[in-house]
Amino acid sequence: MAEEIQISGKTYISSKRAAEILGYAQDYIGQLARGGYVDAQRVGGLWYVNTDSILEHKKKADEYVPQPPQRHIPKELESIISLDGKEHISAARASEITGYHRDYVGQLARAKLVSSQQVGNRWYVDRKELVAHKAEKDALLAAVQSEAVGLRKSPETAPEAREARDGGQTYFRYTSHEGKALLPNLLERQKPVYEVGEAQEKEDVEHKIPIYVKAMPVQNYPTVTPYKNLNVQTRRNVRSYGTNLPGGLTALTIFAAIIFGAGAYLFFGTTSISIANFLSNGNNIVKESDGILFSTFSNVASAISGFAELMEQYLIPELEYRSR
Repeated sequence: MAEEIQISGKTYISSKRAAEILGYAQDYIGQLARGGYVDAQRVGGLWYVNTDSILEHKKKADEYVPQPPQRHIPKELESIISLDGKEHISAARASEITGYHRDYVGQLARAKLVSSQQVGNRWYVDRKELVAHKAEKDALLAAVQSEAVGLRKSPETAPEAREARDGGQTYFRYTSHEGKALLPNLLERQKPVYEVGEAQEKEDVEHKIPIYVKAMPVQNYPTVTPYKNLNVQTRRNVRSYGTNLPGGLTALTIFAAIIFGAGAYLFFGTTSISIANFLSNGNNIVKESDGILFSTFSNVASAISGFAELMEQYLIPELEYRSR
């Protein structure tokens, strides 16, 4: 495969050779040839490009500097018109002069705070009135800020009135120093406004601070008085028992109870033996012993109950409950 051929008096080199010389990729050389960006010929399926054409293309590519796209915003014309002999400027121009936003300038114009005129969809405001409005607001803002930080404006003193002099008159007058001291007498001093130590010797000034004491009303709460004279007596519904017995009678009663208990024990012991004998003699005897046993227990129970009532009269005192 030939790397260089002559066609119509022009020298063409292969795409492979052009890629080696220029530093491009072989595919990029073929893309330039197919797009018609360089003079090229296709021979036997291979692309051959003209040497001068490919060198000129590389030179232009090296000189080209890419730039990022920029958004083009049309600038509004700074229009100035004259209305009623006064200079009016647009809201855009007014915002640049005063530093206000265009919307705020339009708000001033709509509120009639400055002389303005609407032409089409634009507002034109009087320049002098707008500048005066800004100066007034700036002065007010400065006063508010100085008041906020505690700065006080010193009172303005009127300038001393100077006597008008004629330029032809003598401005300086020279006098003779004969018989006068050249230096002032420093011993004669003006008496000071405050004597030494006067400020420290002042008596202390008492500052009385009134203190208000607010008396709170005393609330009287109702007191609960208990019922003392309550003539209500609660008495137990019991039978009246006797009074307490003396010591000797009490001992006698206890001795009688012991004797009665011993007799009852002997009586019950003999009755149980007889009942056992009756049970061993047959059914008839058992039936008779059951009746005898039932009557015996009834008699013993009635005897014990009567004895308990008797002892209760002498041993247990009568109880009365009273509420005071």
